[in-house]
Amino acid sequence: MTWPFALLGDLCEIQIGKTPSRSESAYWRGGTLAWLSIADMNQGRRLKHTKECVTEAGARAAGLKLVRPGTILLSYKLSIGKVGVAQIPMYTNEAIAALVDLRPDVNAGYLFWVLQFVDLLQDADRAAMGATLNKAKLKKLRVPLPPLREQCRIAAVLDKADALRAKRREATARLDQLLQSVFIEMFGEPLSNPMKWPKGSLAEVALIQTGGTPPTSEDGMFDGEIPFITPGDLGGEVDAWRRTVTHKGAERIRVARAGSTLVCCIGATIGKMGFLQRDSTFNQQINAATWGDKIVPLYGYHAMRFLSAEIARRGASTTLPILKKSEFEKLSLIIPPLQKQHRFSKFAECIAEQSGLNQSSASSLDKLFASLQESLFGV
Repeated sequence: MTWPFALLGDLCEIQIGKTPSRSESAYWRGGTLAWLSIADMNQGRRLKHTKECVTEAGARAAGLKLVRPGTILLSYKLSIGKVGVAQIPMYTNEAIAALVDLRPDVNAGYLFWVLQFVDLLQDADRAAMGATLNKAKLKKLRVPLPPLREQCRIAAVLDKADALRAKRREATARLDQLLQSVFIEMFGEPLSNPMKWPKGSLAEVALIQTGGTPPTSEDGMFDGEIPFITPGDLGGEVDAWRRTVTHKGAERIRVARAGSTLVCCIGATIGKMGFLQRDSTFNQQINAATWGDKIVPLYGYHAMRFLSAEIARRGASTTLPILKKSEFEKLSLIIPPLQKQHRFSKFAECIAEQSGLNQSSASSLDKLFASLQESLFGV
């Protein structure tokens, strides 16, 4: 069934946040009042903590309006379309709209879901820093609006469907936690090395290479058959990639063998890792550790994961986080007997297989959820 449309500005009041002056330390230092920014909008539906807080003086000076728990919050600049619900009293910055004073015939749960379905970008301006909307355009956003009873039914159905997706994600996370627990049970925590295993630097147990990018000014470098891995492709098994290079392009940079551990050593995602599934090239933000005969590749990858925070810590001394290759090579790894490494790797392979099944199921659930939205919203 097709539902009539209503303008968002007719369904609620739209309240825009602000940022107190950064030059006034009294507005920030020692602040205890939660202040939500775009970076805090990745918590999912329940927005219950913020990275920054402001003082009462800062809130007064900027004329901030308090957002009450239960309020729907929508990002409408730069990262457009992130939706959440405030769980605590908070303030927000100017990239976030609070939808307050909903009309009596509007269900908050329905509005939460429909805002993730409608195309917020259709009227967005294309600024140099990305797509943006403004309050006036938000007010004109067209939203399908069934009767209140139907809104409540739709919200309940989508809540149940989303709970299934959440359980699948939780199952995958628990498998990873199990794997880390088994690692510690078998080998101990690698940094403290309570089992007193022999240790070796990365330079001693692996070939370390820093990646590169083929010249973009030359033809015939990209869109070939060889994966070109960037930090966005890392995270678990690296079995998908956004870009490729040709054999000609690969000859201009380094290639890492399948089984190598890739580690981002520059930028905001420093410490992010991946386990390479096939021979690949990789860009200059990434170091590759191709393991020698003392380290079983899958064991080496999971041992390296315990060093992620240490890599980030060592690289945090500059404005742009970076850990140079010479320093990366100094990181040490515990070297248990190969028999124990192989035993762990077999278990890790079983976990990876089950995780793959979970992820495939999660993808199917996401597709079903999208189809369900189209059906329920009558579009």
